[in-house]
Amino acid sequence: MSLVPTGDTATQHRSIVYTTKNKGMVVSASPLANAAGLDVLTKGGNAFDAAIAVAAVQNVTMPMMCTLGGDVFAVVYEAKTGRTYGVNGSGVAPTGATREYFTGRGYNKMPEDGPLAPSVPGAVHAYDTILKRFGTWPLGKLLEYAVPFAEEGFPIPERTGRHFQDDLKLLRKYPTTAKVMTKNGEPYRIAEVLVQKDLAQSFRRIIESGAEEFYTGALAKEMIAAYRENGGLFTEQDFAAHTTDVYEPLRTNYRGYDVLETAPPSQGLLVLEMLNLVEGYDLKAMGAGTPEAIHLLVEAKKLAYADRNRYMGDPKFVKAPLKGIISREYAAVRRRAINADRAAAEAIAGDPHTFDGNTTYFAIV
Repeated sequence: MSLVPTGDTATQHRSIVYTTKNKGMVVSASPLANAAGLDVLTKGGNAFDAAIAVAAVQNVTMPMMCTLGGDVFAVVYEAKTGRTYGVNGSGVAPTGATREYFTGRGYNKMPEDGPLAPSVPGAVHAYDTILKRFGTWPLGKLLEYAVPFAEEGFPIPERTGRHFQDDLKLLRKYPTTAKVMTKNGEPYRIAEVLVQKDLAQSFRRIIESGAEEFYTGALAKEMIAAYRENGGLFTEQDFAAHTTDVYEPLRTNYRGYDVLETAPPSQGLLVLEMLNLVEGYDLKAMGAGTPEAIHLLVEAKKLAYADRNRYMGDPKFVKAPLKGIISREYAAVRRRAINADRAAAEAIAGDPHTFDGNTTYFAIV
């Protein structure tokens, strides 16, 4: 595999990847994770198997971006059936995380860190769901790729090292985090080796007992107890009730290309609405990176985010007009709010209900 910049991509931070191998290709932000995925492919695993190996290694080597305590949103294509699926591997908030609980304790917005911030971690369950439905290797065999990097450590790369320095105050905030993610309170630096033996043990327990260990087993009980001892709200039932949803993804067609995205509670529809908005303009004539093109893209993003803030939420509780938001008819209406000569100081949400196809609206005064 080689990295060869070509044309305009030579000025970008990332190069296009080419390969002469016929076993497949892996592209991620972690070279160690890439190696794991390629190893799976060369040993006969399919793309879904390789994806889980990559994710597992990234859970170790990219602690600032993803962990076993995270979520999964995915769009997957199954070649043998020609079908595409969306995967929602995000968890819900703890049962006790009510509005009254937070406002009664002086919160006017959700805390961004600490034991009250997370939802039920969905990643492990999603890995297992994807493999059982689309994979050929068992979960445990793929998680094994992550264990050596956690047990023996790995050298901190440049980008990760910057995060350890920039986020030092947060890493020091909680003793259990500081114990692993700092060196006696000081940041890990580039090329120093980060060892995460507790994480290695967690991987081993899941490898031995399956995904259930993370949701109903002893590991789950220990995590929940630790959360509650530090002021968290999780219950054993919160973890035991977790599920992964597999569904038909959202889609639009942009200049002849089908574009698929994940549905709420992810934010995939933002991409689709923005594509529909800018399709009405000649971006090629504007030129890449020109003030005109950048202005258009920013204004389209403002409108899409205004709609997101107004209509999106957890689909278990919020019925959003998804069909309307990603329809071309709605984009044509919203496009009128873009001024080619002036940036909008504030973007106002539109009314996509008329274009949703499965509801109607009237008002009587």
